[in-house]
Amino acid sequence: MNSYLNFIRLQWPLLSFGFLTVFIGNVGQSFFLSWFGADIQKDLVLSATDYGMIYALATLCSSMTIMFVGGLVDKWDIRPFVTVVAVLLVVACVVMSYVVSPLMLFFAFFMLRLAGQGLLPHTAQTTMIRSYSHQRGKAISLASSGVAFGEVILPIIVVLLISWIGWRSSWLVFASVVAFVYLPLAYILLAKSTQFKGNTKKPISKEMLSVIKVGGMYCLTGVFGPFCLRCWQHLLSLLACSSNNIFC
Repeated sequence: MNSYLNFIRLQWPLLSFGFLTVFIGNVGQSFFLSWFGADIQKDLVLSATDYGMIYALATLCSSMTIMFVGGLVDKWDIRPFVTVVAVLLVVACVVMSYVVSPLMLFFAFFMLRLAGQGLLPHTAQTTMIRSYSHQRGKAISLASSGVAFGEVILPIIVVLLISWIGWRSSWLVFASVVAFVYLPLAYILLAKSTQFKGNTKKPISKEMLSVIKVGGMYCLTGVFGPFCLRCWQHLLSLLACSSNNIFC
């Protein structure tokens, strides 16, 4: 135990990045998505069989895709790679918030499973393996504990959000967290780490960085605008209900 505590004390920035990346990846895990299943089936008028088939096909396609795109983490620097994956997760959350058809649901599940369940944990583990040699097992185990922590705390958060603002608006909350909390923290933690070893074999091109920045700005605008609008509408409805109770 003391060896773990000393390791965490000395290497907390990079270990925190790994833990946080795996934790955010829980947004694409089955235990997380299952809390939205009943509401999605009700809104889209889907049977349990149809819903399960869409989810299974999306998971299969994402697992096949990761075999082709997972290797990009060896070619790109970890910062732009994490940015691309996080933007993909943000897009997935926004699509899930506005899903109106089985086809949209398939693509939302596909992106959630690819970015959340696949690429984010893959990125965290690759970073731990690349950065540590003598204490690699400890680093991977600490980063992987983000799944267990998520299984404890995220269901509570999901239930509270759904009961307060509904399941669709809840996805906009998670998109905002990924964009405005996770990404800045990831960059800060990587910058603070003295152990972090980025990939210098083939840095990402300036053109691709421009695409990432422009795409990221559009995604953040698409998240923040609808989220603020829905929160404002919810606040107005609460005020209306309160005024009716007062004057009735």
